[in-house]
Amino acid sequence: MNVDLDSVHDLEALRAAAKDAVAENVALKRDKQKLENEVTVLLARLADLTRALAAAKDEDAQLSLELQLKIVREQLGTLNDEKFGPSRSERRGRPEGEERPKPTPKPKTGHGPTPQNNLPLIVVEHKLDDADCICPKCGTGLDEMKGHFEESELISVERVKYVVKKHQRQKYRCAGCGHIETALGPVRLVDGGRYDLDFVAQVAVDKYTDHIPLEAQVERMAREGLTVSNQALFDQLCWVYLLLLPTAKANQTRILSRDRVHVDETPWRLMTKGPSARWWVWTLTNDVGVHFDILPSRGAAAARVVLDGYDGVVVADAYGVYASLEGALDKAGGVQVALDGSELPLPNFQLAGCWAHARRPFVKSEKNAPEVYVLLDFVAALYAIEKEAIVLAAGDDGALLDHRRRLRAEKSRPVIDKIAVWRDAQRVLPGTKFAKGLTYLKNQWQPLTLFLDDPEIPLDNNEAEREIRGPVRGRKAHLGSHSERGARVAALLYSLLGTCRKLGVDPRAWMVAALTRARAQRGTVTLPSDFAAETSPAT
Repeated sequence: MNVDLDSVHDLEALRAAAKDAVAENVALKRDKQKLENEVTVLLARLADLTRALAAAKDEDAQLSLELQLKIVREQLGTLNDEKFGPSRSERRGRPEGEERPKPTPKPKTGHGPTPQNNLPLIVVEHKLDDADCICPKCGTGLDEMKGHFEESELISVERVKYVVKKHQRQKYRCAGCGHIETALGPVRLVDGGRYDLDFVAQVAVDKYTDHIPLEAQVERMAREGLTVSNQALFDQLCWVYLLLLPTAKANQTRILSRDRVHVDETPWRLMTKGPSARWWVWTLTNDVGVHFDILPSRGAAAARVVLDGYDGVVVADAYGVYASLEGALDKAGGVQVALDGSELPLPNFQLAGCWAHARRPFVKSEKNAPEVYVLLDFVAALYAIEKEAIVLAAGDDGALLDHRRRLRAEKSRPVIDKIAVWRDAQRVLPGTKFAKGLTYLKNQWQPLTLFLDDPEIPLDNNEAEREIRGPVRGRKAHLGSHSERGARVAALLYSLLGTCRKLGVDPRAWMVAALTRARAQRGTVTLPSDFAAETSPAT
């Protein structure tokens, strides 16, 4: 009996996905019940405190009960928002009674179609049939008005189609000695392989840029007449991984060569046999590209793999691993054991904080502690100063650093001083979000204020959060990876295709060029930035 291994693999994957979905559903029900139980307990506690406050006669006892009531009400408000509230947003309303400024009216530009200068233009002529070339008024024949048309534009699409190209390599025989030569054939991803580089590049871009799972691609291909399996497509991606691994390493090295990097991490599912393992996607990015690693840990060992001895400024949130590594070089002598037992150099960086993270606890506590609007307005002022520098620079990066340096000294530093005075003057209840926000400010004060002395350091880590959205969207589309090999392939292709997107490079054209060169000479590196420089029109 013949067994279709691809079908067996697909069935196992479906069973694993179904098992994960059931487990996730059970977990959601458990969390919902836990939330309802917490609300019930808090309501009972609120009733008890209210009765106790009404019966209390001692002023100290009344004050203590009032403080406890405030904490319980805040906890109830938070739980109710989680259970019944709309999706959360960090956008703020204005203080009550304050008028919203009228937006500056935009100049009227009129109506009409959006110009599509990046699309090829195909001219389609429409002519009357010979039988219709008669004037409907007098019956005389109609003559063409050369160069005169009534024109309109329609945006259309050419349907994707798959073809089989039969390559015939001509043979030649020497008339003198009988030696035979054969013409060169097409570049293949792998010797004897059936899929060309354009096909493989399209599969990779569809999955890791547009987040279309291989299963969906197989279905789409079937509609166009191509019969292929998920495993066959994945095998092609594995060959891509092997050929482009030196390029991915060079991409990471180039990112780490800059004076500043952004770092972030998010969960990733590895759907191996048994319960799904929780791995982590680590992102490393700056203006020259983005690099991802998918690792089984969120600890210091994984962070060392990602940072790989980095010496510069790391912009990150308040995750403790970064702070612990910041001073680890001097303590450990420069070398520490990596995840696989090998030795890695310890990073030696300065840690810069994120004001977007710093303001979030205050945004969440504004409803119960309206006084936090003072801090939120201070942070808004910091961002307004940064925007002023951008406007003054008018696209000149060198000028931007000069304006940042001047404005931060003249305007940002006084705002920071006011935040410090306001922070130290607050007296709040322990355990509230307001108190957690103040603790964050105190503990992260040095990283949060590092930007004042370095114009290249931004106010926040939003660049890393933007870049990590790609793997997050992919995680939602195809749930994760089915194997460690799949995780490595995903990390590499998210890295290189993400760098193409960040730099405005056509990912499909770059991949075809990079694979062609790597097949011609193994180990050849073609970074997206180098490809962009080669293909950009001469100025």
